[in-house]
Amino acid sequence: VDARAQEGGEDDVLRRLRTVPGQEHLPVVLLSSITAAGTRSSVLTRGYAGVLTKPVRRRALLDLLAEVLQARPQERPAAPRRGPPSAPPPRR
Repeated sequence: VDARAQEGGEDDVLRRLRTVPGQEHLPVVLLSSITAAGTRSSVLTRGYAGVLTKPVRRRALLDLLAEVLQARPQERPAAPRRGPPSAPPPRR
């Protein structure tokens, strides 16, 4: 979410994303031009998975995405097995 591009504020976008069924745990990264001390902890407390300051460096983006995706909880159920149906038990 780009902090400057969102009408109504970036936190409004985050709240709306959290109401979409199945997206409650979607990791959201905030892009901001603000580099004030405490910005990162403030952003994390508000529910974002991370924050990057603009201009975004490619390596910083890739590193943060890898970190966020690795830490993401496994909220989706396991996919059903695909393959041949299991054979019935042998007759005796």
